[in-house]
Formats: sequence, structure tokens, C-alpha cells
Amino acid sequence: MAGITDSKFLNKVIPYGFDAVTLGGYSLDEKTIEASQKIIERGRKEFDFPLDMIFSHIGNEVASIKKVHPNVKVSANVRATNPQPIIEAGNIKDLDIVEINCHCRQDEILAIGCGQN
Repeated sequence: MAGITDSKFLNKVIPYGFDAVTLGGYSLDEKTIEASQKIIERGRKEFDFPLDMIFSHIGNEVASIKKVHPNVKVSANVRATNPQPIIEAGNIKDLDIVEINCHCRQDEILAIGCGQN
């Protein structure tokens, strides 16, 4: 996604004919956040969300899109080393789709057993 993962960008592109959009990727547990910190050090700032704020952040991003585009399906791309935080993401209000990040090829994510080998 070229580092653009937020509702501000998605709200701009939806009018060009998109009926579904994806936020993220979001790291949802300590191990994936630690791996994301290493990715951030390489300059990928879009991965910088602390664990204690991630679920409210995703909820706010979903609300920002739904407020402007209520009929658009909103997905969040998430990753975790165990299913519990992914299940929790599924309870975010108005989030239509939880996309489990199985295709990530970032070395730091692969090293902890997530992503695509």
C-alpha cells in the first residue's frame, strides 16, 4: 500500500468507484508490534501503533470512513501470533472484514511465524 493505510487516504479514493477498502496492516500483539518496531526503523512509519491504542485506532478509522461513505465495506488487515487479538478485531464496531495478514513478506514478520514464507 506504499505506506498509505489510513482513512484520510481511503476517503479520498472511494469516490473513484471503490465499494470496499482496507485499512492496515496492523500488528495486534506484543510479538508483532516488536517486529513492527524493526520495520519502523527501516522507515516504514505506517506500522507505528502502540498495543494499548491499536483497537481504538482501528475503530476510529472505520468510523471516519463509515461517516462519509456508509455503504462502503471496510476491512482491516491484521497480524498476530495467536488468534485472540484477531478475534477481538472482529468485534470492532462497523468493521466489515478482518483480513488476516497471511501474505506479508517483511523479514521481521516472517521471523516470528507470521506472513508468507
